[in-house]
Amino acid sequence: MNKNLEPIYTKINGKISQQIVKTILGDTASSALVLFEREYYRSENVFDEARLLLESLQNTALSNQLFVEILIMDLLDIVDLKDLISILNLQDNLPNFETRRIISKMSKAKKTNALVKLFKVDANYFVERKSVSDAISHEIVTPYSPININDPQIDIPKEYLILHDYQKRVKDTSTKMLLDSNIKKFMMHMPTGSGKTKTCVESIIDYMRTVISSDGYVVWFAHSKELCDQAYETLKNMWRFRGDEAISFYKVFGDADIDLNLLSQERAVLFIGFQKFNSLLASTDQNILRFRTRIASKSKLIVVDEAHKSMAPTYKNAINYCQSNFINCKLIGLTATPGRTNEDSEENNFLANFFDNNLIVIKDVDGVEQSNPVAYLQGENVLANINETIIEIDMNLKSKLLVSAEELSVKQLEEISKEAVINPLRNIKILETVKERISINDNESILIFAASTEHCIILDIIFKREKISSEYILGTTSKEDRERIIREFKEKKFNVLINYSVLTTGFDAPQLNTLIIARTVNSNILGSQIIGRALRGKRNGGNAENNIIVFKDNISGLDPSFLFSYWESFWGKKI
Repeated sequence: MNKNLEPIYTKINGKISQQIVKTILGDTASSALVLFEREYYRSENVFDEARLLLESLQNTALSNQLFVEILIMDLLDIVDLKDLISILNLQDNLPNFETRRIISKMSKAKKTNALVKLFKVDANYFVERKSVSDAISHEIVTPYSPININDPQIDIPKEYLILHDYQKRVKDTSTKMLLDSNIKKFMMHMPTGSGKTKTCVESIIDYMRTVISSDGYVVWFAHSKELCDQAYETLKNMWRFRGDEAISFYKVFGDADIDLNLLSQERAVLFIGFQKFNSLLASTDQNILRFRTRIASKSKLIVVDEAHKSMAPTYKNAINYCQSNFINCKLIGLTATPGRTNEDSEENNFLANFFDNNLIVIKDVDGVEQSNPVAYLQGENVLANINETIIEIDMNLKSKLLVSAEELSVKQLEEISKEAVINPLRNIKILETVKERISINDNESILIFAASTEHCIILDIIFKREKISSEYILGTTSKEDRERIIREFKEKKFNVLINYSVLTTGFDAPQLNTLIIARTVNSNILGSQIIGRALRGKRNGGNAENNIIVFKDNISGLDPSFLFSYWESFWGKKI
């Protein structure tokens, strides 16, 4: 539990009923733990409702309208109420109920600030602020002076100095295509864990040092802040070793402000979030108009990360806007899954056509295209060999599902998710699986994709009850907590990290031993992204082999090689 939640927990422990949990969170989480308790411990003991509630709310606890109202009206004792009256400078001569009612009707911000003071907790946790790194929207990246790379006193990250042989072959092909005036678009296809970001960045640097050595922008698009951050740091660090002169790097994602300094730059690198850029396209502000027009007029190279998403209207609008104003603007798509849907469709063909049917794939030393690049890279010790276990779960669904995952309707997905969360036998099997892995290796590093955000919290409570060290990350987890949890997981300070969908992309934990997929995956793209978390091999700082454990809930299972290679049949020529 976050330290800022502990003072609140102390006040409400023993006062939270199952009905309160149901009122605030719904009945799924509460029911799941009751059913688990009865089945696993054969006990009617009540589990820790206060913990469940606070860990579900996390940094939204003091701004959640229902929780704050119940807290003020029912949970705070007389002493706390008196302190709150003092903090708010209210009259102290009204009946307690009337005072509580007056406080509960105050503005959300006023109540949050007063409760922060009452509990003596950090306001920055409950009201998320911009971090220093987020606030920086522009920095000048200057290459290092010539240095002796063999000097033991100089600490140079080795990953920035050399490419694997297969990466170099992809990079050389990419660079040749960038320099070919007849080729404007192409897709770079490399599986997760094979270093596609680093490989692409090397090719970009080649282009920056030649074609756009004095004029032009490089624009890197991604759909999430994590991917933008990853690309930003990779190119920035590599430019310091590979670059030829200082160049301005700009963040146009997350909380970074728009920096109009760009208007005076002839040469720059921009990392842009699709959502943020589309909000710029919709803006009528004159400064924003000048800013986006400058980007479009100077863009000479556009990179689209997770390019299989690029046919979505918001993504395509941003790409077309930046590419349309300069006839020689190049476009690189970067992905582990070059397809949009699960079947042979017009949408897949349209994506291939959008990138002019130019697909760069992995080849061996003799230049032979690899039909199964995952198996090839496993043989090269770049990707880990996978020990896959399928655990069959027969859930009590209202209607038996005889279809594959790809054919599930939204309603069926919701039904499966809810049943997965509350099914005690399923949760017991997850617990037993984790215990078994840790019994084999007490230093085991396990990543779990749970069935929902509620399921993350439920599993964490179950694990901690059984003395298993675990943490979880949700979409609402604060930036500081997320960074700390990921860092400690990589340092193996705890065994199990739980999430629902936050860590499908932009997350790298090379020492991961076991991946447990305990959620429904109804997309081959999503499946390959999840499975990719466990594919990093010894030559990339990972393991020779890892375990993937899939909970098969009355639907078809997954195969990592199939998920990766499935899309290649939709492409014309492969280069």
